[in-house]
Amino acid sequence: MLEELKKMNKQYYDEYEENDCNIDDRDGESRIPVNGEIHKETKIQQLMFKIIIFVAVFLTSLGIVVLSKVNNRNSEGIVSAETNDLRDTLTNETSKNKELIEKKLIKKVDNKSYTLLFYNLKEENYKNINLQEDIIYKNLLEEFEKDKKENVIHILTYSFTEILNNAIEHSESRNIRISYAEDYFSIYVQILDDGVGIFKKIKKNYNLKNENEAIFELKKGKITSDPENHSGEGIFFSSKVVDYFLIDSYNKNFYSGNKDYFYHFEHNKKENIKGTLVYFIIDKNTNRTTKEVFDNYTDDDYVFNKTEITVYLAEEYLGEHLISRSIARRILSNIEKFKVIFLDFNGVKTIGQAFADEIFRVFRNKHKEITILPINMNEEVKFMIKRVDKNIVME
Repeated sequence: MLEELKKMNKQYYDEYEENDCNIDDRDGESRIPVNGEIHKETKIQQLMFKIIIFVAVFLTSLGIVVLSKVNNRNSEGIVSAETNDLRDTLTNETSKNKELIEKKLIKKVDNKSYTLLFYNLKEENYKNINLQEDIIYKNLLEEFEKDKKENVIHILTYSFTEILNNAIEHSESRNIRISYAEDYFSIYVQILDDGVGIFKKIKKNYNLKNENEAIFELKKGKITSDPENHSGEGIFFSSKVVDYFLIDSYNKNFYSGNKDYFYHFEHNKKENIKGTLVYFIIDKNTNRTTKEVFDNYTDDDYVFNKTEITVYLAEEYLGEHLISRSIARRILSNIEKFKVIFLDFNGVKTIGQAFADEIFRVFRNKHKEITILPINMNEEVKFMIKRVDKNIVME
């Protein structure tokens, strides 16, 4: 794969060597601590740079051009054109640095800086015939568990097997490709199939207007193309337990996770993902557990009956302002399967009176068994909701 990338992007990867990416952070430092604990600077750019490089490396071979807006630079600049100048600087000459160099986790660039190295690179292609996700995990990735925290192993096992099972049983694909890599801080996983496309399939099965509606429904949870055999929980919970999660299919994408990992993908117009690509990142030092994520969305009987709807995404995916009753109904479609719905208004500047009335009076009167809780509202949104229901519970 690396040799193929060199040929395709020679001008950008002339200095790329196997397991080696040079990353330059001009605005901060990513330090390897003396005490041996994994630690990251909080500056967004440093996290982005590592991810962008890996994404460029793994995805360019699939015909994807990666775009990024870094530190208010040219937002249309192709990342691979900038990567020669992007380098994580690991400062301070310490015995720990020497140890990491010996272990081939970092490489010294000059007297003052070091570069992170990728390792444990794995890529396998499978014919989608009688595949079993647990067997593939055991054969492909289990060997990498030995130096991982227990909660990280659980996150990796859960998300990998859930996503791979979806590809095996739902994609209608002939082939599946799995790619894996690590650096000192993170785990990177990519699962690609050549099937019908997840958003196209959901659109068809649920008789939706377009793939954007399919993405919006998928974010709510409990969406599956095979309700008799699947609960529709796998993608929802996988997107919550990892640090960054992306689905890319036929020029449409679903993303979720830590905003520190923000980047986005643009397809090469000649080549796009004809099938479904799922890509996720796990922070090796996270304290998050699968249990605490499940607890956030399940009741005392472990029933998945809570969900969270990011309201501003309705404008992005459904293409309408948050004004009318019709857009309110579309946001609330198919939520009768939940008992508690958190409506997250973060990023929403204003809503219409009809929109608020439809959700907080009309719908609630029709569905008294469902609790709708608005969160993260500005004063204007609060005002519109209070006009409808003065007694509504807010955070």
